[in-house]
Amino acid sequence: MSGLQVKAVCFDYYGTLVDIGRPFEDIRAWFESFLETRKRVGLTKAFHQYFNRRRAVHLSGDNFITGEEMLTDCYSKACAHFRVEPDFMRFSRWIEDTFTSPAPFTDAMKSVCDINRRYPVGLITNADDKLLNTSINRHGFRFDFIMSSEAARCNKPELAIFKSALERLRISPQNVLMVGDSIKEDVLPAQSLGMQALWLNRDGKDCPPGIMSIKSLSEIPGV
Repeated sequence: MSGLQVKAVCFDYYGTLVDIGRPFEDIRAWFESFLETRKRVGLTKAFHQYFNRRRAVHLSGDNFITGEEMLTDCYSKACAHFRVEPDFMRFSRWIEDTFTSPAPFTDAMKSVCDINRRYPVGLITNADDKLLNTSINRHGFRFDFIMSSEAARCNKPELAIFKSALERLRISPQNVLMVGDSIKEDVLPAQSLGMQALWLNRDGKDCPPGIMSIKSLSEIPGV
């Protein structure tokens, strides 16, 4: 990494190291299956839309709750609104499976290990600690530090989670590299604090001015 004065590297987790897909779009299929058991399958679209509206309210609010608490609350309120008996145990299993089972991207493990031979490597990620740690242990990742949204009591792109990570690292922001798949949640807030940042642009989308991008994690050492 001779081009950047790096002393530590931070990664986002879901969508960057682990291929979680689009769970908040895929959840519609789970709702359809659930509503079929309640003989309300024609309700899927409205139920999904109501759930998403409730989730948007949570995300725009000031009070932090964990991801699992938020999803369960949105599900509960949707069930109450449409007078459908909930199945909290089944929904909890969906949450656990969604956030612990997805496999790492093919370039993730080797890239993290290679970088960790020279630099401290950690996570700055929106995740519940229990689910995140289960996924990390399942896949065999090793990190020098982890700053989750649950630990910081806020979600990216709020700056507080990045500041908490920097305080733990005790390294100047300009010497810390943030790597993530979201410009809004990873790159821009990191840059605003003076950190280096790389956008993981696997799909080869147009890159905005002022943003450094890579298509694979394996490109990081050559930057």
